[in-house]
Amino acid sequence: MKFKSETCFGRNGASLNSYDERFEAAEHARYLKHEHGSSMVPYECERCGFWHLSPADRQTSSTTMESVMARRPK
Repeated sequence: MKFKSETCFGRNGASLNSYDERFEAAEHARYLKHEHGSSMVPYECERCGFWHLSPADRQTSSTTMESVMARRPK
């Protein structure tokens, strides 16, 4: 279910759309891509625990430094 966040706000100060489940956010991202050409990706919010969408070009990897360091050749 999509709803407006009471705790999370975008850069413009507007409440972010929130989704209970990742698949709901991903479904809306596909809709936005199809209807408006907007490339959005879902992410789980550390603040509220719900899912939001972020422009794909601003989304950073959630890979932790520990996992990066573990893959580095010694």
